[in-house]
Amino acid sequence: YILGMADEEDPVRRLMAVYALGAIDVKAYEHIILHALDDPVPDVRRVALEALGRDCPIPPKYQEAIASKFSDLESEIRLTVISVLGNCNASCLNDCLLLGLEDSDPWVRVRCIENLGRRAVSAAAPRLVEFLEDDNELVVIKAIEALGSIGGELAFRSLLALIDNENPD
Repeated sequence: YILGMADEEDPVRRLMAVYALGAIDVKAYEHIILHALDDPVPDVRRVALEALGRDCPIPPKYQEAIASKFSDLESEIRLTVISVLGNCNASCLNDCLLLGLEDSDPWVRVRCIENLGRRAVSAAAPRLVEFLEDDNELVVIKAIEALGSIGGELAFRSLLALIDNENPD
């Protein structure tokens, strides 16, 4: 019954099928879950991503499939990719995070900056320094936090220059 729901026209039934099959056994139903990554409905794609990332460590095959959705047009899907890969500390996460610094959605950029800081990815420091001049105050604050976590001479010099900034935040 659930298998048939995965191919139905009704997106809610497809979503329920992907969710249930992912909860039952991702490996046994991976062909359905991987197919759902290309569903026209973002919520179905999101549930498929979450199912693939349910068990840590994420197998390389699933990591590749998840990371490939970082180019999705929906920012909610890109945010889910960051969350799923970040929860399991997936090896391909850094590439997505560095790419996400150029995302058009400020929330995606913020989540990438937070994760890069948490992971202390020193390769991100030059781009994070550029964010210190961003128009979005939250992006600037998160860049400051990330640079503080990453450390190094570039981060130190850039943060030192902000001490006399008129914005106390």
